Order: sequence, then structure tokens, then C-alpha cells
Amino acid sequence: MDWARAKRILIIMLLAADMILAGYWYGMTARDSAEDRAAAEGAAAFAASQGVVLETEIPQSSERLPVLFVTFGGGEASSYKGHAIEVTGSVPGQSFPKVQSAGKTRARLSSAGAALVSLLSREDIPSGATISSIELVYWVDRSLLSGEGSEDTAVPAWKFVTDAGNYYIIALN
Repeated sequence: MDWARAKRILIIMLLAADMILAGYWYGMTARDSAEDRAAAEGAAAFAASQGVVLETEIPQSSERLPVLFVTFGGGEASSYKGHAIEVTGSVPGQSFPKVQSAGKTRARLSSAGAALVSLLSREDIPSGATISSIELVYWVDRSLLSGEGSEDTAVPAWKFVTDAGNYYIIALN
């Protein structure tokens, strides 16, 4: 057997397999980006029809983020991989959350456009409101906790800053 020729054929086959996988990955990424753009355009039109003013662009993010397990006891505001950890419904005198560990699964997140449509569909946001900022954060809702527990879970969420207050929509699909 000619080993040089067998090695050449094997290398060519591996390169062909790599090209096929790269094409598949590119196709999936392009499709996700196109879906996110379409969701953002549809959400902007829906917001306008509801009388809600958008003063910001609708972000297009294809990140995969885990949930976080946090404890309360840190002395300053914290973040994880550039995303702020925000707490609502906190207990008075409670300290800031500190990340203990991250979940092993990194879920694909819903688009900001889909989250905006969800927010507008719930009719929580008043007509005529102005959305000045949309960002991806980690959200801990302490209002669901009975008592003063020192541990909780932070989930990826889209934060909508409006003149009527802040709204959070969980970004996990």
C-alpha cells in the first residue's frame, strides 16, 4: 500500500468534511441573524402601532448564556461576562449578589425583538411610553422569594428602560 497516497486522500477527505461543516455553521448563523433582523423590524412596527416610541435600536444578539447561581453577601454591584446582574423586589438592607457558579447549559436566547413583542402583548407598558434603552442583563427577582434567603438564581433577561419604569422579559427560549 502506498502510504503517502493514502495520507493525501485522508487529508483531502478531512478538508472536505471541514468545508461541509463550515458551510453548515455559516448557514445556521446567517439564518439566525436573518430571523433576529426580521423580529426586530416586526417588533418596531408593532411598537409604533401600539403608540410606543423607540428611542434606541433593537439589539441583535445570538449569545448563549447560562443561568447563574448567586448568593447575597457581596459588597458591590456585580456582573458576569459583561452583563450586569440586576435585582428587583429586594429585601431592604440586602447586599449585592455574588456569582457562585454558572449552569453548565448555555441556552440560545430569544431575540430582543421577540421580547419586545411579548412585553407589548402583555399590555404592561402604557401607550405613549418611550423606550430609551434595551439591554441584555442577568435578572434576579427577589419578590418571588418568601423570607430572606441568601441564595437565588439569576437568569438572562432583556431589560427595557422606559419613562414608565423598567421592564424585564426572561430571554431563555
